[in-house]
Amino acid sequence: MTNENPLPGAGESAPQRSGKDWAFLIGKRVLFLLGPIALGALMPLFFWFVFLPAQGALVSPEFLVFAGLMIAYMVPPFGKETIIPAALIGGPAVVGLVSSIISIPTGTALGGYPLWTVVAGIVILDFLVALFITLNFDLLLKIPLIGGWFRWIMRSADKVLRKKPWIENLSSAGLLIFMYIPLQGSGAMTTSIIARILNYRPLQAIGLVTFGSIL
Repeated sequence: MTNENPLPGAGESAPQRSGKDWAFLIGKRVLFLLGPIALGALMPLFFWFVFLPAQGALVSPEFLVFAGLMIAYMVPPFGKETIIPAALIGGPAVVGLVSSIISIPTGTALGGYPLWTVVAGIVILDFLVALFITLNFDLLLKIPLIGGWFRWIMRSADKVLRKKPWIENLSSAGLLIFMYIPLQGSGAMTTSIIARILNYRPLQAIGLVTFGSIL
């Protein structure tokens, strides 16, 4: 008696994807890759309007210094505990120096950057980093130079997990605390990678990083 629904043999190939399947997968990949980049391009545009340049100037000294602070935030070991005081206290002096060098008058930042602008910039950056990494984690590992760099970060993240087992033991709360408290090696990038190592879904990882950044 023959089996009416035989299982595929060991030598049989897996079902082939249709053209629609491939179109969907490619479109999804393009959206995941270019979407965060497009959103990231809107960030400097937004803050350009926040720190409007003087008439006839392309950018304001406030914008240039603010952009420098945001770039510094992405470079270890800087973090919120460094960048926020620097913007509120040291920002005006740096703006004045930049203004004198490029001969463009300064604006509102002479009294210090408004706290909301610094916090907004940090939260937006953390969100974009988490969005890009979690949605493209598998692809980033396959890119020659970037993949090697990410594997190095993964090894660092693994060391963090071994040194701080409470992160995994406390589950989502552990990741949130790790993102919130300024610890050595913490931040949106490491937290996103740890979340992926622990098999968190992308939306969960993005939410934890963003919420921890807001706190």
